[in-house]
Amino acid sequence: MKITEDLLRTDLAVLNHGGQEAISLFLEMGRRLHEAGQFDALRDWIVVAAPALPEKERGELIVLLMYGYLYLSYQMTEGGDRVLN
Repeated sequence: MKITEDLLRTDLAVLNHGGQEAISLFLEMGRRLHEAGQFDALRDWIVVAAPALPEKERGELIVLLMYGYLYLSYQMTEGGDRVLN
C-alpha cells in the first residue's frame, strides 16, 4: 500500500478534525502499513499524520503508544527477554 496524495488529502481531513475517529485512523493506517511490510511508507505516514492531529489527540496517541510499549516491555521481561538493552 502506497500513500497517495488523494489518500493523504482524505485522511488529513479526518486527522485535522480530531476525535476518536482520527486516533483510530492514525493507528489503523500504521497497522496496515506495517503488516504490508511498507516500512518507509509507515515512517512517511507518521511524519505527515502526527502533526496533522490536534494537540489533544496527539497527547492521547502518545499515551496509548506508551501503554502498549510498556505492556510489551513488561511481558518480555517476565519471559527473560528485554525490549530495551
